[in-house]
Amino acid sequence: MAEVQSNFQIETKVNHYRMVSALLWVPTITYIVAFLYGFRFNGILHIVPFIPGIIGVYYWRTASKLKKSMLMESGTVDLKDSIPDGYDVIENVELTSPNGKERTEINHLVVGKNGVFVVDVKNVMGTIEGNESSSSWVQHKDGRKGGNYSTELRNPMKEVRKQVHLLSNLFKKNKLDVLVEGSVLFTNKRVDVKVKSSGKTPIFTDGKDLTEHIEKRVPKKELDEAQLEEVRSLLNSN
Repeated sequence: MAEVQSNFQIETKVNHYRMVSALLWVPTITYIVAFLYGFRFNGILHIVPFIPGIIGVYYWRTASKLKKSMLMESGTVDLKDSIPDGYDVIENVELTSPNGKERTEINHLVVGKNGVFVVDVKNVMGTIEGNESSSSWVQHKDGRKGGNYSTELRNPMKEVRKQVHLLSNLFKKNKLDVLVEGSVLFTNKRVDVKVKSSGKTPIFTDGKDLTEHIEKRVPKKELDEAQLEEVRSLLNSN
């Protein structure tokens, strides 16, 4: 209950700061409207009505920082916050193999001129152990009452590789030469990943590391704007 209570307190503070910010903007907006109708203060008094608005901006930014901090702690930061300019994030793309036997839903796709990147985002905490070939991993966690317990976690690398395979076939079918790769991103700060991996499907615990990895990937040939638009259209239609 401690984590829930903490988040509740932060959310309450965020709402409080936003309300204060809105109230502080009232005199500033009122003066701006009055100014448009011909009323104005003379001299230095002209800037006085803007002071509450400036303070309101400070409160709004503080609220935004608190909100983002809370989301980072809970591991629910939007992937779009980690991706640099020049890339798009497409969510919830459903794919089916030509024979209809394989079906999957890709939660996050990062699309740029250098390729299409499948990212499976996991919000779990504790110690994660396993290897890339096993069907499941083991998650070790500390219980709220102080005890330790373990539970199975589906190996996300296998699903990511299947998604990469289906995407590659989709692009080949539409005569598009696209670099397609996959990775797993653990977003919770209280996770320790100890998974034996060859690196074929990299695992990240920091969005910045994922970003750097994506930006450094070099395809045989980058997509031009027309091809990039065709890729986006193809993904959005699924």
